[in-house]
Amino acid sequence: MLPKYNLITTALKTKKSKYDKFYLGDWCIKYNNKNTSLDASKHPYHWNDKKKLIKDYKYLKSLHPIILDTIYKKLNKELGINYKKIFWEIYLGPWLNYYLQVMFDRWEIIDSFLKIHGDNFLTDKFDYDENDFICKNLEEFVYSLYSDEYNHIIFNEILAYRLNTKNIFFNNGIKIKPLIKKKYKIGRNIKILRTFEKIFSSIIKKQNFLLFDTYLSRYEETLLNLKLKQIPTVHSPNLSLENWIIDRKFRREVFKYENKSNSFEDFLLKKLNLFIPSEFLENFSNLKDQSNNLCWPKNPKIIFTSHALNNYSLSKFYIADKVNHGCKLIHGQHGGVYGLDEFTTHEDYELNVSNYFISWGWSHKEKIKPIGILKPIKNISRKNNFKNNDKDKLLYVLRSRSRYSVNLLHSDIRSSQMITYYNENINLLSNIDDKIQKKTILRLHSRKYGWDEKKRFSDCFNTIKIDEGHKKISDLIKKSRLVIHTYNTTGFLETLAANVPTIIYFNSKNNLIRNDAKVIFKELQKNKIYFSDAKEASDHINNVWNNIDLWWNNKETQSTRKLFCTKYAKINDNKLNEIKNLIIESTYEK
Repeated sequence: MLPKYNLITTALKTKKSKYDKFYLGDWCIKYNNKNTSLDASKHPYHWNDKKKLIKDYKYLKSLHPIILDTIYKKLNKELGINYKKIFWEIYLGPWLNYYLQVMFDRWEIIDSFLKIHGDNFLTDKFDYDENDFICKNLEEFVYSLYSDEYNHIIFNEILAYRLNTKNIFFNNGIKIKPLIKKKYKIGRNIKILRTFEKIFSSIIKKQNFLLFDTYLSRYEETLLNLKLKQIPTVHSPNLSLENWIIDRKFRREVFKYENKSNSFEDFLLKKLNLFIPSEFLENFSNLKDQSNNLCWPKNPKIIFTSHALNNYSLSKFYIADKVNHGCKLIHGQHGGVYGLDEFTTHEDYELNVSNYFISWGWSHKEKIKPIGILKPIKNISRKNNFKNNDKDKLLYVLRSRSRYSVNLLHSDIRSSQMITYYNENINLLSNIDDKIQKKTILRLHSRKYGWDEKKRFSDCFNTIKIDEGHKKISDLIKKSRLVIHTYNTTGFLETLAANVPTIIYFNSKNNLIRNDAKVIFKELQKNKIYFSDAKEASDHINNVWNNIDLWWNNKETQSTRKLFCTKYAKINDNKLNEIKNLIIESTYEK
C-alpha cells in the first residue's frame, strides 16, 4: 500500500517527496507572509480543548510523585547514596516537570494524529549521535527543547515506540548537527564580587542565613542582610561543565525497563536513559563537589530565594542538600500569574518544597505570607501626567513563547496557539486610529523562538515602531501615555502598582484564570482596565486617547486599581522588616 502523505513533524528542511505534505502543527511552518496551509494539511493542536488541558494538567500533577519515587529510589541505589525524597523533589523535581509535560504533549500530538489519520504515511528520520543529544544539566535540557532538532528526535522516538515496525520511515541522508549548547560568560562585576566573598569566606560560611536571588533590589537585599547582622552573599555561582562524561552503557543499565503495555508511562521510563541529564547520573558527584566548594553558609538555618530553584543546577543542588539536612526554605513569588492563572507549575512546585512562601498579596494557605511585591518598581513610576505632545507614546507589549510547548507552566496559550494570539493583536492594532498607530511602540520580547513576529507585524503596519526588547522597558514606560499588556504578566502588576495608565488585553477563553480571581477581573473589565474582546479594547483606546487622565483618575477606576493591587500587587514599605521577622521566627520553629 502506498503512503497517503508525507508527515512533517518539525521545521527542519526535508527531502522533496511526491506525497502531499501534512504538517503536525504550526511550529513546522516558517512565516513567509503566505498562507502555507493552502497547499498542505495541518493537524489541530490538542490543547485547544481547554477541558482537556485542565484534565491533562491534573493527570500529570498526580503522575509526578509516582515517577519521582521510581527514579529517586533507583538513583539512590545506583549512586550509593541515601538522600531523602525532599532532596530529590527540590533537585530533580523541576526537570521531571519538564520531562513529563513535554513528552506528554508530544505523545498526545502523535496519538490524536494516529487516531484520525492512521499510520499510512512517510516521515523523516534523520541520523544523529545519541551522545550529542544527552544534556548535561537542566539548563541544557530546557535550551534544547526550543530546537527543531531535539523535538524531531522526540517525535521520532514516540513514533517508533508507538508503531514499532508498522510505520514507514525514510532517511534522506541528512545527519542532524549537535545542538549548540548554551555558554556562560563570567563578567567583570562577577569577578569582583567573587573576590569580595573570598576575603570574607570564613565569616560567610558560618552564617545562619542565605539570602540569594530574592528578587529584592541589590540595595534591599544588602540592607536585609545587615538587619540580620550578616555579610551579604553577592554573586550567582556558575556551574562548570568541564570534564563531564556521558556513559551510555551505565545509563542503559540504570534505567532498564521492558516495554509492557505500549503506554505513555512505560515510554517515560524506557526513555529515561536518553533524556535524563547527566547531572543526575554520571556527573552527580561532580556537581556535589562544586556545591560543597561554594562560598556559602555550610550549615544555614534558613534560605530565602525567589529564583534559585528555576533552572540553576548548582544553587538548586545546594538548597536541596541543605534542606535534606534540616534547613528551612522560604521562597518568594517571582513574577505574575501566581494566584491568578487557573494553574501554574512553578507555584505548585515552590509551595510544595518551601516552608513558607512570600506572595505579592494573595493567600489561600497558612504557609503563604502576603507581604507584597518583592521586585522594586520605583524605576517605572510616572510622577507627571502627559498631555498631547510629540512624546506621547502608546506602549504595546507582546509576549514570547516557544514554537514547541516547553511545559504546562501556566494555564494560558502555548505552541501553535501563538498564531491565534498574533492574529488577535493584529486585529486590535488594526482598529486603533491612524494617529495613535503613529505613536505606537510595539515592544517584543528579547527572546525570539522563530515566529518572526517582527516581520509579521511590520507586514501589517508601516507606521508602528518596533522595539525588539533590548531597551529598558522602564524608559519606554516613562515616555508612554498608555501601556497595553497583552497577556497575564508581571508587567501589568508593576504598572498598576505604579499607577501607570494600563490596559490589560487577553482572550479569557484561551487564557484561563482561577475562580477567585474572576471577581476582580470583572471589576477591571467594568472599569475598562481589562478587555477580553479586541474591538472593545481598541474602541476604548480611541475614545480616551486625547484625555487619558479623565478615565484613569476617575474615582471608580482608581478604586478598582487599588483593590486589585491590594491582593496581587501590594506595595509594602515595611516589607524588609516583615521578611526579617519571618526569617527570625522560622529559625526557632520546630
